Amino acid sequence: MFGRTFILFTAFCALLMWPGCRNTTIVDPGPGQTADKAAITRMIQSDSLGQFELSDEAVMDDGAPIFDDGDGALAKILTTIKPIRWGKKITSVVRNVDIVITGDTVALATITKIISGNLVISAAYSDTATVADTIITKPFTEQVERKILFHRVPQKFGNDDDQGDEDGDRGWIPVALTLVEGHTQPQASNLFTITSVELTFPWGKDTVTDPLGTWLRFRRGHDGIPSPISFDSVTVRLTISSTDPDTELAVLRFKGPRYWWNTLNPMFGHRRVRMQLVSSVFSGGSFSRIYEATLHVGLDGEFLVERFHAALDVNSHGTLFDDSKPVSNAFWALPYSVHRW
Repeated sequence: MFGRTFILFTAFCALLMWPGCRNTTIVDPGPGQTADKAAITRMIQSDSLGQFELSDEAVMDDGAPIFDDGDGALAKILTTIKPIRWGKKITSVVRNVDIVITGDTVALATITKIISGNLVISAAYSDTATVADTIITKPFTEQVERKILFHRVPQKFGNDDDQGDEDGDRGWIPVALTLVEGHTQPQASNLFTITSVELTFPWGKDTVTDPLGTWLRFRRGHDGIPSPISFDSVTVRLTISSTDPDTELAVLRFKGPRYWWNTLNPMFGHRRVRMQLVSSVFSGGSFSRIYEATLHVGLDGEFLVERFHAALDVNSHGTLFDDSKPVSNAFWALPYSVHRW
């Protein structure tokens, strides 16, 4: 039994850690404004803005086996399979950036990603099992979208060095960005939708109902990107509308504090916590379900500020508890920056 378990575990690790690739495709900016669009595209992929833009991918990629979602074993109910551990491995990201410039001073960048990968489930066909007897791999494709608003500062663009430098920003600065919204394709296969996220910070409470219509400015304070202090806690409540009689499995993904004893783990700091179902009400042909978890934020020891995403990641019951149903997933990701003080 130990030998078989070890073989399954090794195969599970190998599948999750199989090297992937990152493909970037930029939409042709077309005639006119080409230099401005190229400058904005470079900014999206580099420096602090690039940290935000790439961290939403990183937080969704488990990259290694996750055992119990940080809150004990999964529910022990009689199902087609019993997932013992599971994880997502991103293998490809195709990124398209569409930039619309209005006048001389306003630009809106819409970033659309097609993310492909595999959901790997180490499972058992017995409800009473504690070790896996099979490994199931389910491919998935997700469409992910976010928007970033840029303004041009005329005085900044007036600098002769910037105008003459093909790698310059041409006076453009990012001023705000939205949350990230993602869902499996085809979207019609999902029996649920995320309707709102409520966040309770040490300083107040915010509710989001439209991730692509909620703008967060690149600053601390009111209407800015949330900026908790290292080791703060944030209560997250997720509301879902669902026609599925089986409850979803919702997890909160984020980067937690790192400690000296886990620095050899390539995924250290990567957290995935199962959200608890706190309410389920059936009305008008659908369920309104509320899930809750706590986000704990932290910094690496040498940094004064870091930029992350917290993702509310929801999978249908059949995604994890049925060996034949396809992946049905939706997520919203919230950008935040963690400060030393």
